[in-house]
Amino acid sequence: MDVSLFLAKLIGLYLLAMGGLWIARGHEMMASIEDYSTSRPAVFLSGIIALVVGLAMAIGHSVWELHWRGLITLFGYISIVKGVSLIGFPEWRRSQAEWMRNDWVTRVWLLVVLVLGGYLAWVGFTQR
Repeated sequence: MDVSLFLAKLIGLYLLAMGGLWIARGHEMMASIEDYSTSRPAVFLSGIIALVVGLAMAIGHSVWELHWRGLITLFGYISIVKGVSLIGFPEWRRSQAEWMRNDWVTRVWLLVVLVLGGYLAWVGFTQR
């Protein structure tokens, strides 16, 4: 299987699952995010994970196209930035949790997540 298709399926299904969970259990997820954002070890560990995943994607899938493959590469670089931010600036996560309390912001973000997840899953499972 092509790495691009694998990553499209993986990222697409992940985004759809997280979006679905947010729709079904949004209040519980928000409470978890708030608890997590106050735990420095959890923020640090998630930063390391995001950094490693982002570096793996950037190294293994460096495709710069205005295409779905370029979107996957962009996700890798976003993950690198997120990992470095969480490790170096853990208070950023706390401010992000406060920002997510706004219902309008959450709904727009949820729409973006579901659209991108649906698009990548569709591409991943329909391309050959």
